[in-house]
Amino acid sequence: MKRFRRLSSNELTGLLFIIAGIGLLFDLFLNPFAIIAAGVGIYLFQYGAKKRKVYPSTSANIAFFGGIILFISNVFQLKSILGVLSFIVIYVGYLIFVNSKFNAKVIIPNIVETTNTGVFETNSLISNRFFTNIHLKNESFELEDVDYYFGIGDVIIDLSESFIPEGETVLVLNGIIGNITLYVPYDLEVSIQHSTLYGKINILKNKLNGFNKNCKFTSNDYKEASRKLKIVTSLAIGNIEVTNK
Repeated sequence: MKRFRRLSSNELTGLLFIIAGIGLLFDLFLNPFAIIAAGVGIYLFQYGAKKRKVYPSTSANIAFFGGIILFISNVFQLKSILGVLSFIVIYVGYLIFVNSKFNAKVIIPNIVETTNTGVFETNSLISNRFFTNIHLKNESFELEDVDYYFGIGDVIIDLSESFIPEGETVLVLNGIIGNITLYVPYDLEVSIQHSTLYGKINILKNKLNGFNKNCKFTSNDYKEASRKLKIVTSLAIGNIEVTNK
């Protein structure tokens, strides 16, 4: 039996936008007078403009200015605004859904040795994006401090084979809607801080869920460890899972 693929946060958000836009359209069609009146106003405006070019008669002026008044008086009514807004919402949802399917980003960082000293510009391991699906993995790479912000999406970072340098390495992930999944080595000492308005938390088999949750986990030998990873994450809505691998 074929199992359905789990939707990503971007795909789910896109579908919710599309459903919301369809709902607005449904509400609009229950009372379409304003949009029809605005359309009549546009027709009268065009009709009057053409007649005024031939001969500026009273009827032409009435049609011209009456069309303007009819259009303006109805286009700013709630129903007309809903009509435009519904199509915008559906289109935005479509873009989110389609981009999430074809632009899932797998980053395989390369180890680059540098010997220069001084002040210089560096490229971030992952770039901040509003809509994103990130899967960071490699057989071996050196992890540097990361400060990553995203709007909507899923972030998966596999550190099981990465090289953690001496000292404390800091990984900061802040998002609005989405899921964060982290895989850390068994022998690495970690300190994890997470906050969320709503979501599920699973940090090394320590579980929480609900509204407005803040939690902190620190492994036993974190303070004394020569190599350690500090993880600071936050989500408005979404789940986090940190597991050993």
